[in-house]
Amino acid sequence: MPPKEITGQQVSQSQRLSVNSDKGLRWLNIDQISHITSEEHYLRFFLAGEGEQVLVKMSLASLAEKLPQNHFAQPHRSHLVNLDYFDRMESNQGGWELFLRGVTKPIKISRRRQVEFKNTLSSYSQSI
Repeated sequence: MPPKEITGQQVSQSQRLSVNSDKGLRWLNIDQISHITSEEHYLRFFLAGEGEQVLVKMSLASLAEKLPQNHFAQPHRSHLVNLDYFDRMESNQGGWELFLRGVTKPIKISRRRQVEFKNTLSSYSQSI
């Protein structure tokens, strides 16, 4: 049976999504996406393990509606993170940074989203 493609309905963590990348049609395993960054009109998917990045023309808002909300959170307007890869949060010069397993560069948590992100993380930790 072929994997389900995102079409406007939310996909579960074990599914794959179909994206039109800069190199053609790709299937991405949801559970292998560590995080996603927004770069103007494009999204960059970071895949765990392989260190691979996939560039897709899509908005972060439209993608966020389709990903499993209980596994993905938005700590900043330009980032979505897979909470399965959460390692730690650290205070840094009046703000907070998020560290993901297998990712060397920290992701800033915006002041505006700190409370929402911490609540999402707390709900996630209680569900696993």
